[in-house]
Amino acid sequence: MASCNPYTLDGHVMHGTCTTNDKQTRTSSLDLNQCIGNAFGRLVWQAHGDFGSSCKCSLSVSSLYCFCHSGHGNDFPTSLDLNTNVGNDNGVLTCYIF
Repeated sequence: MASCNPYTLDGHVMHGTCTTNDKQTRTSSLDLNQCIGNAFGRLVWQAHGDFGSSCKCSLSVSSLYCFCHSGHGNDFPTSLDLNTNVGNDNGVLTCYIF
């Protein structure tokens, strides 16, 4: 994701300015609900995971930091390195777990 910055997070939607293959820039957004889920208070890579309904998150560089409901009445701190499965596909923020 080094070819996209700066990053911002609006709820569960990540925004960034990404470089295309021909070195132009493009503003792009990715709904992280498409690729991240909440498994008992822990962020996991999951297609159509819909973590946003049960987690409150912030973004720092390329890591997502959240407090997520465990399903047992508690919220737990959890994080995920977005470089693992999120990248730039010709100027478009993309999740690569599908």
